[in-house]
Amino acid sequence: MYFREINLRNWRNISQLKIKLEEGLIVITGANAQGKSNFLEALYLLARGTLPRPARDEELITWGEELAYLSCKVQEKVGDFTREVIIRRGQAKEWRVNGRLETRKRRIWLVGYFPQDMEIVEGSPSKRRDFLDQTIDLLRPGWGRVCREYGEVLYRRNTLLREKPHSELIEVYTEKLVSLGTTLVRGRIWYLQNLTPFIQQFYRELSGEEEEIQPRYQSRGYSLQNESEIKDGLRQAFREAKAEELSRGFTLVGPHRDEVVFQKEGRDLRTFGSQGEKKTLALSLKLAEMNVVKLLTGEKVIVVLDDLFSELDEKRRKRLWSEIVSQNQVFVTTTEKLEWEEREKGAKVRILTLDRGKIYPEER
Repeated sequence: MYFREINLRNWRNISQLKIKLEEGLIVITGANAQGKSNFLEALYLLARGTLPRPARDEELITWGEELAYLSCKVQEKVGDFTREVIIRRGQAKEWRVNGRLETRKRRIWLVGYFPQDMEIVEGSPSKRRDFLDQTIDLLRPGWGRVCREYGEVLYRRNTLLREKPHSELIEVYTEKLVSLGTTLVRGRIWYLQNLTPFIQQFYRELSGEEEEIQPRYQSRGYSLQNESEIKDGLRQAFREAKAEELSRGFTLVGPHRDEVVFQKEGRDLRTFGSQGEKKTLALSLKLAEMNVVKLLTGEKVIVVLDDLFSELDEKRRKRLWSEIVSQNQVFVTTTEKLEWEEREKGAKVRILTLDRGKIYPEER
């Protein structure tokens, strides 16, 4: 699977862009604020249906215009299809596949790394939970619905704890949280188990070190001794926390408070890691995500990598190139002038320059 053609109109600072593409490594160069990240975010939206960073629809449309239009032609193993999205001010996004309204999202297998993904390592626990949930949603249709339903039940239960602490509905919502929470925790543990060997592999290869990263899923407020006992552990935790929850007015236990920890030699990299270690881990997480998606779906994966080289030393850069250069279709942005040694090795590399929202293929 790969993008054969991209067409953007009135997308952020890109007024109009249309380009045909092939498989291989596509390097997008240019100064800052020229549209490189916006281009990759358009690919991400077309593939995943969401943006890598939250934004209101009005912010996605070029200033002074009424709508933005994005489309891509995607080559599959057999045949191709076209996906379009129209973004209008004050209206829901309109999705189409081959000209018809899309009621059920067609999968485009894409994994992306953006500078804000450092928050997976450095940010709050919710960033790491979201990292797991977003990819599980790509792999398991309906996962997003489970997450939303859990959030809705949690909101209603918290409202009752604050406003109607004696309501019998609290126990009804508690049991719903136990059921939905058990599904969430089991899914996250399943995905993390698939992810871990690849995280360890890529961290070793990128860092050149033998020390392994040890990911850990940590439950907060309930026992997680045995995966089969998750439901019993949650139910018991709610019983034990009931008095304090009524006193404080919100839910104290459950997967909405869980944590994912990445340790190296017993140290949590979030707290004790250097910037180089954190960047290496963030890249390893995304490379691991790419390989898990490829392994579980049997599909080739499109990869987008924004601002790839900042804060990486020369050795890590070279190791990273060796990982990505052989992938199916990879988009990389950079502001730097780099020596493309991969060309001499026979790698298929295409260089595009973005300047003030317009794209220019490299002259040869």
